[in-house]
Amino acid sequence: MNGPGLAVSTGVRIVTLLVVIFPFLGVGVVTATILLWGHGIRWTEAGLLAAMYTVVRVGITVGYHRLFTHRSFETNRMVRCVPAVLGSMALQGPVGPRRLAWNIRLPARGAAAA
Repeated sequence: MNGPGLAVSTGVRIVTLLVVIFPFLGVGVVTATILLWGHGIRWTEAGLLAAMYTVVRVGITVGYHRLFTHRSFETNRMVRCVPAVLGSMALQGPVGPRRLAWNIRLPARGAAAA
């Protein structure tokens, strides 16, 4: 697709290579799991992985995204703590002023300051 005289930088080539190779890394993980089954990965570990992934994913999507960023629903303080802890377990950072800063409504341009 590069026409004559259009050189592609090394950085662009590396990024393109990573984008092409990245999906195959998932195949490598599946293959490694199959090969290591019974030698360190058993049903207990696979079940814990699936359960923790699901729980933490709910913390991110329902808690951090819907509850704290968009404020799509209202709950009591105890129910707000659960998704905050679950989202923090995913290393998404603490719930604080930066996470809640999306909810600050700025006045329109040209509007008089109160």
